[in-house]
Amino acid sequence: MTDSILDSVKDIIGIPHEITDFDAKLILYTNSMLNVVHQEGLGIEGFKITGNTETWDDFLGSEEIDVEWVKGYVPLRVWLIFDVNSLTSGTVSAIKEQIKEFETRYYYEKMNYEYDKEVELNG
Repeated sequence: MTDSILDSVKDIIGIPHEITDFDAKLILYTNSMLNVVHQEGLGIEGFKITGNTETWDDFLGSEEIDVEWVKGYVPLRVWLIFDVNSLTSGTVSAIKEQIKEFETRYYYEKMNYEYDKEVELNG
């Protein structure tokens, strides 16, 4: 998988990188999902992609907790918004289940991180 955020989204959806017909919509939806991730406390505030040059490292920087899930989460959320009418109900269900698992695992990761920080500070 590529480090470009837009190309990662295209990889998950199955759009070749050289096809740019859908880039405007994909960029719009991707930026919306990056904002959602930022609202959860990750990534750079106000970060936006404008093409395929922005990378996951540009957005995530040097987070202290495991953020690899974001690289799967954002493209899946974009896929559901972008292509929901052509997906089978089974595929939609599977994508939603994976999204829910990413969210749950992040929640527990965040809780463990905050607990460890509290223990570190207070002994």
